[in-house]
This record gives sequence, C-alpha cells and structure tokens, in this order.
Amino acid sequence: MPASDPEWHALQGGLRVLELVDAWLTPDERIPAPIAEHVLAVIGALEAMPVTNAARAILTGIAIAIEHAGVPDVRLIAPRLMAYGRSLDYDAKWSLAADIYRTLAIHILPSADPALAIDANMRLGYCLRMLGDFTSAELAYAQAAQVAASAGDASRALQVRLGDAALAWMRGNLPLAEEILDATIAQSRTDPEYAAVRGLALHDRAVVAHSRGQYEHAIQFAYEALQHTQSLTGRDRLLGDIANAFQALGVYSTAREAYLILAATAQEQYVRWVVAVNLLEIAALEGSDPIFWQQSAKLEAERLPGPLEASYRFFLAKGLHTFGRIDEAAVALGQAGQLASAYKLNQLSFEIDNFRSEIARGEAQHLRPVRRTPVSVEYVATAISEMRELAGQPA
Repeated sequence: MPASDPEWHALQGGLRVLELVDAWLTPDERIPAPIAEHVLAVIGALEAMPVTNAARAILTGIAIAIEHAGVPDVRLIAPRLMAYGRSLDYDAKWSLAADIYRTLAIHILPSADPALAIDANMRLGYCLRMLGDFTSAELAYAQAAQVAASAGDASRALQVRLGDAALAWMRGNLPLAEEILDATIAQSRTDPEYAAVRGLALHDRAVVAHSRGQYEHAIQFAYEALQHTQSLTGRDRLLGDIANAFQALGVYSTAREAYLILAATAQEQYVRWVVAVNLLEIAALEGSDPIFWQQSAKLEAERLPGPLEASYRFFLAKGLHTFGRIDEAAVALGQAGQLASAYKLNQLSFEIDNFRSEIARGEAQHLRPVRRTPVSVEYVATAISEMRELAGQPA
C-alpha cells in the first residue's frame, strides 16, 4: 500500500501497536529496556492517524497501558484489543482482525479468564471463516468449545455450536447445519439466560431455511430472532436476511425497502457491500438497467473478500445475461466459478453449475414476475414498511 493511500497511516499505526504488543508479551532483543522510549515512538506513529478514526484512541490506550504496566499481562490490554478487533470487523478487515484475536487466544490463560479465551477464539473463527479458511476456523471453534466445557460455561458452549453450524452451511452440508441449530434453539428455550444465544441461533436457522428454499420460514425465523437481538450489527444482518427471503419470493418492493434501510443505517462495511450486491440482483430481475450498472460500478471500486466477490460475480453474470450481454456474462460466470472453487463454496458452485446448464438448455430465466406477499408473512412486510418510514427512506 502506498503512503498516499488514505488508510495507510491507520493500518501502519495498528501494525506498529501489534508489534509492540507481541514484543511486550514475548520480550526479546527487539525491545530492550526502557520500554517507554519505544512506546513514545509508537505513539508518534499513531498521531499521524486521522483524528476522526475511532481506532486511534483505542490504539493509544493500548500503548499507554503497556508503558505503565508492570509484569506483561495480556488481560491489561485485552478489552482494548477486542475493541480494536471489532472496529476492523466493521470495516471487513478480517486479516488484521484475525491477527489480533489470535494474539489474545495465544496469550490468554483459559484458567485465568475463560470468557475472554472463548470470545477471542470465537471471533478468530468468525474472521477465518469470512476469509474462506474453514480448516483454521474449525480449529478455533474447537478450542473455544474445549475452554467452555472446562469452565462449565453452558451459554458460551451453546454459542460455539453456532460456529460449527455456520461452517457446515458454508461447506454446503445443510442437513448438519439444520440439525445443530434445531438442537441449539430447543436447548436455548430451557433457560431465559440463553435468550441472546436463541436470537443468534434463530438467525442462523433462517439462513439455512433460505438455503433450503423455505423462504416464508426464513422470514419467520429471522423476524423472531429480531425480537431477541440487542446488537445493531445483528439487527442489520437480520434485516438483510429478511430482505433476501422476500426477494426470493418475488416480493421485490418489501425486499427493496429493507435494503434501503440497511444502505442508510448499516454498521458494518460488509453489510453495505452485501446490500449493493442484492440491489444489483433486484435491478437485473426487474430489468432496471441504470440501477444495475450503478451498483456494479460501486462494487467494482471495492476490494471485496473472496467469498463475497464470488457471489457478486455470479449475480453480475446473471444480470449481464438478462441484458443480452452474453459474452460478458460468460466471463463473469467463469470468474465466479473459479472463486467458488478456490474458497470451497460448495453451495454457490452448485448454483453456478445449475445456471450454466440452464443457459445451455436455453432455459435461463430473465425477468421474473412480481408476486404478492404471502399471507403467512404479511405482518413482517408491514413491520418493514413502518421501519422504512421511521428511517426516513423513500419507497
């Protein structure tokens, strides 16, 4: 990355702090005493970060805590490291976030702080999963499960199962994902203290139902999960999943309303990328050429993570085919196939192969008819319209 890049100082500051953390926790010749001089140099790098960057205060706090610490102990800086990792999560910088969570997972003693050890491994598993490194993600989740079992933390043990279900889903093993989630939801209903886990499990169950083509069930699961979700990011993702299911049903008006809410309010960069992909797909389904190219231009300017890039190329191919740009569609579909294979996205690979077969048989659908809202989910559609009005977004 050139020093002229707007994010250069922010990432450089973060890396300098992580180097300081590594050296502080595993002292060697890289940082001889006195450590205060080296902390001062790191703070100098942080001062080059934009003052509007929220991570600047977090990173400065880490450096100062190290300066005033006695014996190196990761717990002294763990809350700030977790906060920095989450800020990177929001911006979809999963490689650097994974490095942070890995540092915590390595240096925290599970017997001293089992909750932190579990959370660090869970976040590490999530980041690795989003990067397409499923094998390493599985190991992180297994470590979290082991710590939770040793600590007798039933709530976090249930939450770890959600990571296992997510991996099963991403690998295309929908029956296993469904089995894990149904068992988790049933167990979470036995104790009010598991309400947060129940919300997460219902959300993931909605995702699996969508993958099964059970769109009305997906909407119902997701809307129930929304009632248990306190997290703003969790709310964003649920709205996205509800929109996806309405889109799959052909109820584009409600889907678009939910996406417009997200475009204005989403906390995470990743969610905003997904919204752009879905608005692009709706534009292709409805034959709206200008909106399709507007969303495509927006996505082409971004550095998307591999799995999402694969989905984008797939929907780009479908849209190009709809608009009669057959050769360009073939190129985009080939790119989607290569990415799906590289990241072992089995479900997406199946959809790509199926679309290729439809094209070969001359059966590929172009514009899809708009359908009425099914009675079973009318209450959800009404709630989405009310939310859009409250958010001040046009229909």
